[in-house]
Amino acid sequence: MPLTIDSKIKDLMANADARAGVDEIIPGLTSHPSLGLARNFSLRKCAKLLPDTLTPEIMERIEALLRRVGGDVADNHSTGKEAAVSRKEGFDFDEIIDRDGTNSVKYSAGPLINPLLPDEYIPMWIADMDFACPQPVIDAMKERLDKRILGYSQVLDPAYYLAVIDWMKRRHNMDVGFDNIVYSSGVVEAMKVAVERLTKNGDGVIFHTPAYHPFDDSIKKFGRTSVYSTLINNDAYYTADWEDFEKKAKDPKNSLFFLCSPHNPTGRIWTEEELRRMADICFSNDVFVFCDEIHADLIRCGTEHISLQTLYPNEKRLMTATAPSKTFNLAGNQLANILIPDTEMANDWRMGMYCGLPNPLSIDACTAAYNECEDWLEALKVYLDGNFSYVDDTLKKNLPLAKFRIPEGTYLCWIDLRALEKSDAELKETLSRAGLFIEFADEFVADGGGFVRVNVACPRATLKKALRILCTALGGTFNEEEAKTNNDGCITNNNRLKAGDVLPDFGYSTAFGSFDSIKEAQQRKRMALLFLRYYGCTVCRLDLHRLVERYDDIRALGCDLKVVLQSDPSLLKKELEASPLPFEIICDPDQVLYKRFAIKPAKNKLALAGGIGTVKKLSAAKAAGFKHGAYEGDELQLPALFIVEPDGTICFAHYARNLADIESADEVVKLLG
Repeated sequence: MPLTIDSKIKDLMANADARAGVDEIIPGLTSHPSLGLARNFSLRKCAKLLPDTLTPEIMERIEALLRRVGGDVADNHSTGKEAAVSRKEGFDFDEIIDRDGTNSVKYSAGPLINPLLPDEYIPMWIADMDFACPQPVIDAMKERLDKRILGYSQVLDPAYYLAVIDWMKRRHNMDVGFDNIVYSSGVVEAMKVAVERLTKNGDGVIFHTPAYHPFDDSIKKFGRTSVYSTLINNDAYYTADWEDFEKKAKDPKNSLFFLCSPHNPTGRIWTEEELRRMADICFSNDVFVFCDEIHADLIRCGTEHISLQTLYPNEKRLMTATAPSKTFNLAGNQLANILIPDTEMANDWRMGMYCGLPNPLSIDACTAAYNECEDWLEALKVYLDGNFSYVDDTLKKNLPLAKFRIPEGTYLCWIDLRALEKSDAELKETLSRAGLFIEFADEFVADGGGFVRVNVACPRATLKKALRILCTALGGTFNEEEAKTNNDGCITNNNRLKAGDVLPDFGYSTAFGSFDSIKEAQQRKRMALLFLRYYGCTVCRLDLHRLVERYDDIRALGCDLKVVLQSDPSLLKKELEASPLPFEIICDPDQVLYKRFAIKPAKNKLALAGGIGTVKKLSAAKAAGFKHGAYEGDELQLPALFIVEPDGTICFAHYARNLADIESADEVVKLLG
C-alpha cells in the first residue's frame, strides 16, 4: 500500500526509508511525543497539532519524500467530519426520561434548596437538559468503561485536541492551536483561577448584571471586589450602558472583565460592533477579558454567534471558556476547554494543572460529541426554537402582563413579571408552592427584580405542564388541557389543591357518627383540615397532643380544626372513649379522601422519615410517653394541611414530603389567625 501524508503515523514509522527521510527534513520529528501518541492518525492531522513545525512548506517536502519511497499520494484531504455519523432522523426530544435515582441535582435536590416546593414539582431551574445525550457520546463512554480502570487522567490523546480544534473552526471560525488549549474541570473553576492568578487582592472585576451568580462568587472568594455594570433593558432587549462600562474600565483598580457571551440570563448575542467596543475599552485600559462562551453553540436557528477571539486572535489579554457540557447535556462530566492565545500562559496553566484534571469518561465523551454529534445539535436547535415559540405564544394568550422576548442564545427564558406588582418573595412563594421550581431575582446577583428564569430544554409535554402552573398560579389562564378531575372526582396528581381553589365537598365518618357534608360541618368558620397517618403512629400522637394544647387558641380565633386519619371508626372509638379529643377526627380507613386530594404515600420508608426532623419528633414522642399502637392503612402515607376560608376557598395548601414536614400546632394557629 502506498504511503501518503494521510497514512497512519504507525505505518510511516514502520518504513525505515520514510522515517529516515522525515528526520532529515526535521531532525527528531519522528521521536516527537505528539507523533508517538498519534500513532493511529495521519500526518496531515498531526500538522494541526504542530502547525509551527509542520508548516505547509514542510508538508510539501514530506509529501514529495513519501511519493518517492511509498508511491503516489492519494487525495484524502480531511474535512474534519470523517468520523461524523449521519443521524438526521431518530432524535426523540419528546421522550420523558425518568431521572429518579440518578442523584440529579435538578430533580432530587429541590426540597433541600427550596423548602417551599410540594412533594411533586416540575424542575425548570438549573441549566441542564432533560434530553438524552447523543448516542455516540454514550457509546464512547461505554467503550471507555469496558477498559475497566478509571485512574487519574490527563488529555494525552491528540484525537481530543483535534476534535476541539476542528469544532471551533467549523462552528465558530476560530483558529485554535494545540498549545492554546487548556482543559479544566469546568468553566467556573477556570473563572476562579483567572481571578486568583490575573488579579491581586483588592482588585475589581467587572461584569454585566443581571448575571450568573458564580461570576460574583468567584470574585468574592478571593477577596476581590465585584464591580457591577448594569445592562439597559430596552423593551426586553438588553444593551450595555457604555458610559458606565467605560468609567469602570478606566478605574485602575479594575483589572479583569468577565464577559458572558451569549449572555446568561438575558440570552443576548453580542454583535460584532458591541464586542469590539467592549474589547477596545478593556484593552485600552489594560483590563484582561475572560470570555465565557459556554452557550455559544446553543443559538436560535438562523442567528450567528461571534467569538471575541476571532476578532482578536493574537490578543494576550484574552481567554475564552468553552465546553461541550451545555451543548450536549454533559454538565456532570465536568470538562471545559479554556482557549488562551498567550501560549506561555496556556502552558503555565496546563503544566500547573490549576484548573484540575478531567475525569476519564469526559475526555472520550467530548471527543465523540465534537466529532460525531453535529447533526444531533442541529436537530436540538430546531426543537428548542419550537419550545421558545410555544412559550411566547402561551404567555401572550394566557398571561399578557408577562413580558417576554425569545432569546437569541441559550435555552433559558428571562421573563419580566414586574407588571404583576408582586415582590420577588411573593413570586417565589406563589410559584414554588404551586409546584414550579424556577429561579428568581436572588439568583442573578443584581438588577433582576421582578424577573424569573425558566429552563425550557425539556420535552414539550413537560413545558406545557410548567406553563400551566406559571400562568394559572399568577392569575392568568391556560386554554390547553385545563386541570380536570377524573371520573371518580379525584384530583389528579399533577393538579393538587392549591391556594385559590375551592375545597370539594364530601361526606365523612368519625368514631361517633357520620355527616353528609364537610361544608355544612364547617359552619362558616375558618378551618384547618389536617391529614395525618393513623392514631397508632407515635408521631401522629405527638401532633394530636400538641394540637389539643393549642385548641383553646384556635377556638378563641373563631376557627375550627378537623384531622383526617386512616383509622377505623370502631377502633378509634375504643381509643377515645376514655379521653376524647376536643376536635373531630375524620376516619378514612380506605384512603378515599387521601386519594381524592392526591395526598400520596412516600416512595419508601427512607423517604417517609426524611431526616433529622423525624428523629427529633420520635424522640419528643418517646419523652412524652407515647408508644406505637395498631398499624392502620398505608404505613407510607404522608401528611397534608389545608387552611380553608369560611366560603370554602383554600388559602393555604401544603403536601408534606416526609413525616416531619408538616406545620406544627403553633404554626397552624398562626395560619388560622
